[in-house]
Amino acid sequence: MTAAAPHPGPGSSASARPRSRWLAREAPRQLIAGFVPLALFTWLLLESRSAVLDSPDPFDIAFTTMFIWLYGLFMVALAALYVGLTWFAFRRLAGEELRRLAVSSAPDAQTQRWMRWLGIGEVSLAMWSAAATAMTTALLLTLPGGLREGPAVPGALFAAAAAWVLIVVGFATRYLRVWAVHGAIAFETDDDPPEFSDFVHLAVQQSTGYGGAAGRLRTAEVRRTATVHNLLAWAFNSVIVALLVSLALATVL
Repeated sequence: MTAAAPHPGPGSSASARPRSRWLAREAPRQLIAGFVPLALFTWLLLESRSAVLDSPDPFDIAFTTMFIWLYGLFMVALAALYVGLTWFAFRRLAGEELRRLAVSSAPDAQTQRWMRWLGIGEVSLAMWSAAATAMTTALLLTLPGGLREGPAVPGALFAAAAAWVLIVVGFATRYLRVWAVHGAIAFETDDDPPEFSDFVHLAVQQSTGYGGAAGRLRTAEVRRTATVHNLLAWAFNSVIVALLVSLALATVL
């Protein structure tokens, strides 16, 4: 056994990989992480119909307020499940072990086609999270100013925070794939073999526009991915987050 390995020894890692290999595939993680919160969201929305009908506000306003609040809870649950499942899938793996798992769990051409058709994928997750949160913010703006003191603003803030996390982790998983399959990312420091947290670090840097990069982008494909990430994060941070923070401050002050 080599003493330099920063992860568990061969026996423990070999026993860990079979348990998490199926969760390393993107489709199962997204389907599990999405189905449970969606079922809960639907149930809560149906259960809240009496509160909406009994509200002194017009039906459309009461329903919109309740919808935004429940959507915020849905997004928090989705982000928590997706992040938890992703961590579980790639936990305690580094270097070549992490690369082998990422390669073996990468979708083949046929799987990629139906994933694109269903809108499932690391980048797709980030983009629809941002788009859905933008639409929720637009719904929030339709409410009269006085009603924004209710649960709608916290719900929209929860949704935005969860979407930001999903953007980071979704792109981190994408960077992991292109590093493993194509060798598209080279990390500047080789003191320790890359772990999944290194790709999260890279994704956070891309999302925040930080000048220094944890890894060097070596191929045109990963640079295109990073460009999409930068533009999406810029629009999300400068428009959606800034607008929601302004509304929240106006509500509090």
